[in-house]
Amino acid sequence: MNENVSSLGAGLPFVVLGANGFLGSHFVDSATRAGYRVFAVDRFSDRRRRYKEKPFKEVKAELPNTKRLSKELPAGSIFVDATRSTTPWQSQNLQNPQSVLTASVQLEELMDLVISRAGKAFVFCSSGGAYYGESPENGSREEHSPSPSSGYGELKVASEAIVREQSTGQGLDYRIFRFGNVYGERQQFKGGQGLIPRVVACALSGEPLPILGSVGATRDYVHVDDAVYAAMAVLTSDSRFRVYNVGTGIGYSIADVIELVEGATGRRVKQRFEEAPDGFAFRSVLNIERLSSEFRYLRFRSLPEGVHRYVEIVSGGRPA
Repeated sequence: MNENVSSLGAGLPFVVLGANGFLGSHFVDSATRAGYRVFAVDRFSDRRRRYKEKPFKEVKAELPNTKRLSKELPAGSIFVDATRSTTPWQSQNLQNPQSVLTASVQLEELMDLVISRAGKAFVFCSSGGAYYGESPENGSREEHSPSPSSGYGELKVASEAIVREQSTGQGLDYRIFRFGNVYGERQQFKGGQGLIPRVVACALSGEPLPILGSVGATRDYVHVDDAVYAAMAVLTSDSRFRVYNVGTGIGYSIADVIELVEGATGRRVKQRFEEAPDGFAFRSVLNIERLSSEFRYLRFRSLPEGVHRYVEIVSGGRPA
């Protein structure tokens, strides 16, 4: 069912939470170029600023320090929550139900802050793979029921419910983007933030790549520039829905990724197989018909092109 959602016009204060992170820094750049007054919120533990555009204001805060944010941020802002874009590689602690509960309470506190500041809208960065679980042959659609297979997935499902319920109950506009496996420039080369950096790191270091179950496990990989561009297209347009899958709709296996990285680096990737956890999704691919039919001008680069570009950045000594 169409929702007929109005655009979030440029010029408004645009708050990016987790602004110095992988996904958040790209939102800072894109929103600044689109004419928004960007407030970059982060703990800034790393002195290096990952974004390229100068935001309107930087706010150093340890989330969920809502008391500090309530003093620093203007009323009527658009809030983008990029703080919960942890990947499953980094989220072992979320297997603990108490951790999921704690994260949910923190999100509720953040939503209370947004509502108290008369927020214009709340934008939540979710994960399609974690939300849907195993995908059917034609990909997971937005109307499909969630089937999370991990604590990370359960957190995404619970978080989306909180965003919808809090927003609807308080008259706050919202958007939810269920991203595929986002990769690209500024993704942490060290620390295991996503499969592609991990494979590249193993290729260059000679360390074996840990593989859960099988190299046949398939995912939908989308370049960060394309993912954020698509999200901003939705935010700056009159759209038909509040929830969108953002991916390519094309599945690549771990074996495919390894082959691409080996070709780009000229080095072989050693492999170490580990038992996949219960409920591990073998295939996770998004159906993007909703997004692509409404925004026909969107283009997504191929995975071979994106992997080669990422390897060039890393090999050239530039910080990823």
